[in-house]
Amino acid sequence: DFDEVNWGARLISSKGGGDIDPERTLVFLDDHRGFYPRLATLVKFGFRHVINEDNYKVGEGATRPDKKGWTPKQMFRAAVDAAGSNSPEQKRMKMDAEWLYYNSIQYREFPPLLPPLPSPHPKKAQGGFLHHTDDLEAIEE
Repeated sequence: DFDEVNWGARLISSKGGGDIDPERTLVFLDDHRGFYPRLATLVKFGFRHVINEDNYKVGEGATRPDKKGWTPKQMFRAAVDAAGSNSPEQKRMKMDAEWLYYNSIQYREFPPLLPPLPSPHPKKAQGGFLHHTDDLEAIEE
């Protein structure tokens, strides 16, 4: 996992050693493990360019972390929904979303480059994948 790497030994420093320059490295995450908790590690070690492929709508996703609200889209939505709420969980979600907002230089969402190809296989209960019974207009939001 990304958090388990000895980044102190892997990063290029003024003292020499290491083979990764975090300021010039693009980190591409597509592992459905929850983006936000690992973002702190990225920031701590100076990574500046990050693409998170897993960015589901609230409550959707292929895995539990996807559905728990740890994608940027879900977090920004949670911040809007939490406005005026006094519940501890809503306050935490709003604080996390604000941290993400203030530690992001740019946030962009890109449309699919190819039209969706519905799966001929039975629909999976966990969701997150297109199926021939899905309403394809829903993905164009």
